[in-house]
Amino acid sequence: MKKFLIFIIGVIVGVALTFLGLFLLRTADDNNTIWFDKPGEIINKGNFTVIQVIDDNAALAMDDEYEAIYLFVNDEGKYYYDGEKVRVPRDKKLRQVGIYKYPTNNLNLKTVPIVQIFDK
Repeated sequence: MKKFLIFIIGVIVGVALTFLGLFLLRTADDNNTIWFDKPGEIINKGNFTVIQVIDDNAALAMDDEYEAIYLFVNDEGKYYYDGEKVRVPRDKKLRQVGIYKYPTNNLNLKTVPIVQIFDK
């Protein structure tokens, strides 16, 4: 009987810790994106390669000179895929619209600009 009681208490504590962990992860996700009130500086790069799709219409991409990583967002319904080449057309400009923070595989926190393609 004592072993069964210890088992039940362990299950209850395990479920409670699981819900606490999920709650903490959800609140941490809310703080990883900062959006600007209006578009910021122009990024003078033209060619990028998608390295990881984050969400619908959002992907991490590296410029073809391997200098920096950017989070591309697109409100026009475009879906990105891994390895895709993204080119900024000559009649458009790339502008920073925010900042995105994410953990790397070794749990270091990385901060990159959020960018979007605009008409000139």
